[in-house]
Amino acid sequence: METKTQDISLELYMDRGMVPVVLATVENYAQVCGMDHKDTLKLVLAVEEIFSYLSNTTLTDEKILLQCRCLAYCLQVDFNFPVRGLNLRAFNLTTELSMDNESSLDEMGLLIASRSVERLFLSRVYPDKLRLSIIKEKSYPAIIKHPLVDLSPSAQGIARSAEPEEIKEFCQRLVQQLPQYQYPSFFNYPGKLIDMLAGGEYSILLAFDDKDNVIGGICWTGSEDRTVECFGPYVFNDNQQTALLLADGCLVRIGRSSVPGIISRYAETKMPASYFERLGLTSVYKAGEKVCQKEAFYRQINEDTGSRVWVHPEIEEFLREVYQRLYLPREIRMVQRQGETQSQDSVFTTEFDQGREQVTIRPLMFGEDAALNLAKHVQSLGQENLFNIFFEMDLGNAWQVNLTPDLLSCGFKPCLLLPYAGDGDILIFQYEAGAAL
Repeated sequence: METKTQDISLELYMDRGMVPVVLATVENYAQVCGMDHKDTLKLVLAVEEIFSYLSNTTLTDEKILLQCRCLAYCLQVDFNFPVRGLNLRAFNLTTELSMDNESSLDEMGLLIASRSVERLFLSRVYPDKLRLSIIKEKSYPAIIKHPLVDLSPSAQGIARSAEPEEIKEFCQRLVQQLPQYQYPSFFNYPGKLIDMLAGGEYSILLAFDDKDNVIGGICWTGSEDRTVECFGPYVFNDNQQTALLLADGCLVRIGRSSVPGIISRYAETKMPASYFERLGLTSVYKAGEKVCQKEAFYRQINEDTGSRVWVHPEIEEFLREVYQRLYLPREIRMVQRQGETQSQDSVFTTEFDQGREQVTIRPLMFGEDAALNLAKHVQSLGQENLFNIFFEMDLGNAWQVNLTPDLLSCGFKPCLLLPYAGDGDILIFQYEAGAAL
């Protein structure tokens, strides 16, 4: 029998004496959500280190709101606490802590926490709260391969929803026929994809021939107020009509909602050109191999009434060209530092996709050392032979836009704009790794 779980919350004083209460709550909740023992221990460890650190750096009469949310494939824990000066530099990939430095030891817990979960991000909860969120994903086995029949290139298809075993067939055909940079890594774990679909955040549409063989598919995710991202259409029978069938089916379903648009960063060459605008190109770097270009696409679904974006003068020309080409109305507000004092330490989080040898860097805090910190990140990743390095900047947050000169000086270039993908539009920078290979 399937267990139904609900979001839970716990409000308590930030006192180290409450650690057992917090840990017992998170551990029991994770078990109810079906997380295995190994992953639960990593999550509990991260929660313990973060709660202990916050308790050591605040007044005992301040409260924290702990919120836990269970999705089918992961568990999210939010720490909501009062705004104040916190040193979060231990979340940086390049942090080096000294065993001889007492203040450094206090931050070791944050370093441990950041390495124990898949994602970590910081957001502002107005008027006077910060929210630190961590996401721990469940572990899944890789694809179990089975013999697959050959497909007829001329086969006519029908598109419909799919059963779990048909989704597994789709994943197997996908990973066997396409290079890894053409699809997100969760397709390597069919059980994870099935849980993601069951959780409601993702949807999928598969195409079948007259013998019920999977000949293609398209998957998408998004919310009512943000741009939907789709993966595909992927076609296995080399028939352009299959791509049209899948694109039509996806657009019909999305068109019933109020989403502003749809983007595709993982499309093969059969993307229907008349359906989408070309968004831009990213490079795929691999040591010893020729650089490949990967194209991204966009289509507006509902009327864009416009919004405000923050822009630094050094990327103004790039963004104006993109907004004009895509007919996106934007009120551009310029951001430029004018001598104001900033925090010394910048903080960035890194999300790894080892299957595609890709890393995405996101800002947590702006600081005077941002350029040096970014350069250290690039150097550290290069030593691990990771050269597909991206940086996501939310143009809805002015403080993030202040990082523009530091990114450009470190070898990053703007490459893709994702409308309404964050608090505002998301601008993606890519590190130009050609000389480093």
